[in-house]
Amino acid sequence: TQIAKCAPVYDPRLDTTVGGSGAHRADDQTTWEYSNNGNDIGKNWALVCGFYLLGWKNNSKLVFGMGVDPDDIDYDQMIASANICDETVDSKNRYMISGLIETSNDHDPILTQLEDAINGKIAQVGGKYFIWAPEDDLTSPFSSISDEEMISELGVEFTPAGPIENLYNTAQGRYVSPNDLYQMVPYPEVVESAAVTEDGKERLKELDMPFVQDRSIAERVARQAIRRTRFPATWRFAMGPSGLR
Repeated sequence: TQIAKCAPVYDPRLDTTVGGSGAHRADDQTTWEYSNNGNDIGKNWALVCGFYLLGWKNNSKLVFGMGVDPDDIDYDQMIASANICDETVDSKNRYMISGLIETSNDHDPILTQLEDAINGKIAQVGGKYFIWAPEDDLTSPFSSISDEEMISELGVEFTPAGPIENLYNTAQGRYVSPNDLYQMVPYPEVVESAAVTEDGKERLKELDMPFVQDRSIAERVARQAIRRTRFPATWRFAMGPSGLR
């Protein structure tokens, strides 16, 4: 068994040109690092997502990742998400991931696996890529919309929840266990007992995490995933030109 600490990542928190402090540069992969001052930033979920978006070049040829233009990534949001990932929960970083990504795979399923690793989101909005890590959403609004920006004549629709069959209360799946030669093994089933009682039955969400190598993180992400299914809502309305933001 070989344990490798591999891909160097770009960390905008270490780049003075985007509000950080350091010599990292998004367009110069020779400045990227796996470890910085003893901190394995190569395990930080947000930075790994940024690494996949930027891609890796060999002799100026893209050999891994998507190869997006560095100017098309929102680094303020990436920095915020990287800080969330580094927060200490249960004596370890909140969101750490590790794993292998096949270069022959399509981008969409890889992005989905990365999102599922922490129940996060990688989205392109208004020409920019945003990397979002779960946190207390009520304390840091993504953006705001005022009344004058809405075309009221076209009305507003609000859907408070999705189909009941998508409101899960139980989760099970597998994670990568270092104690089992890095094979996929089940994490303990996660059950929201109060929700099961409310629903009158179990509604199971299958959630494998091929990029998670810590059982407690896998359990925490699974619990968060099923809780979030129970609080969806959708607004539909029309906006003027400001909606393009």
